[in-house]
Amino acid sequence: MAAAPDYKQAYEALARGDLAGALNITTPLVSEATGSAGDLAAHAAVLKAMGRLEEALTFNRRSVEHFPTDGVAWHNLAATLGDLEKHDQSESAAVRAIKIGLGAPETRLVLARALMAQGKLDDAQAAFATAVKLRPTFAEAHRELAQLIWMRTADSRAALQYLDAELVRSPNNLTLAGLRATVLEFTGDIDKARETLAWAMTNNPDDVELLRAAAHLAGQAGDVAGAVELAQRCAKAAPNTLASELVLAQAWLAAGEGARAADMAQRAVFRAPQNQFALALLATAWRLLDDPRY
Repeated sequence: MAAAPDYKQAYEALARGDLAGALNITTPLVSEATGSAGDLAAHAAVLKAMGRLEEALTFNRRSVEHFPTDGVAWHNLAATLGDLEKHDQSESAAVRAIKIGLGAPETRLVLARALMAQGKLDDAQAAFATAVKLRPTFAEAHRELAQLIWMRTADSRAALQYLDAELVRSPNNLTLAGLRATVLEFTGDIDKARETLAWAMTNNPDDVELLRAAAHLAGQAGDVAGAVELAQRCAKAAPNTLASELVLAQAWLAAGEGARAADMAQRAVFRAPQNQFALALLATAWRLLDDPRY
C-alpha cells in the first residue's frame, strides 16, 4: 500500500509549478480541527502561491493558535500579514517569532519591511542590518537595505557599505557583485556599475547573468557596440534560452536593427507567450519596422 501524501510532497509539487496538485495534497491534511504545524504551513504556502492570501492568513492564524511557541508559525503569519499590507500586525508577529527564539534572517527581513512601511525608518534599517549580519550573503536583505539607505541619504557610498564589506570577504560572490551593479545603476552611476560587472567577469567571463546585466548597462550607457557584443556572448554561453533571446532583442533594438530584434523577440514570445518584457520588445521592434502587426 502506498504511503499517504505528506506536506513535503506539496512543496515538491509547488517547485514543479503544480499548484492544483499541491492543493490536493494539503487540503485533506488540514481538514481536521488542527493538522500539524507543517501541514498548516504547507497549506498556507500553497494558497499564497495561488494568490489566495486571505485564505492563507486563516491557516497561518490557526497555526499560531494551536502552536503558540512555534517561531516558524509566527514568522509565516508575519509574512502573510505583510503581503496583505497589515504592517502593524506583521511587525507584532515578527517580534513574537524573534522573542520565541527564531534566529532566521528572513524574520528580520519581514520585520524590517513592516517597520519601513510604517515609516519607522531607523528601526527598519537596524532590522535590515541585523538580517545581513545573521547571513552576510543574504542578497535580498542587502538590496533592500541599500535602497533604504540611499532613499534616506542619497549617498551611494553609504548605501553600498554593507555590500562592499561582504564583497571584501567574499569577492567571488557573483550574486552580490551583480547586486552592487544594480544598486549603482539605481543611484545613477552607470559607469561604476559597468566597472563592477567588468571586475566580476574577470574570472567569470561566461556567467550568463553577469553578461546579461552588462549588456543591459552598455545599452543604458549608449555603448551600442558593447551591448551587442555582450549580448552575443550571453547567447553563446546560454544558447536558445529565454534570457539570451531577450538580451539579444534588447541589444539589437539599441542598435536600430529592427528585423534582428523582431526575430529574437518573436522567439522569446513563442517560448514564453505571457512574458510582458518579450511582448514589449516585439511590439517595439514592429513599431521600428512600421510593421502593421504593431
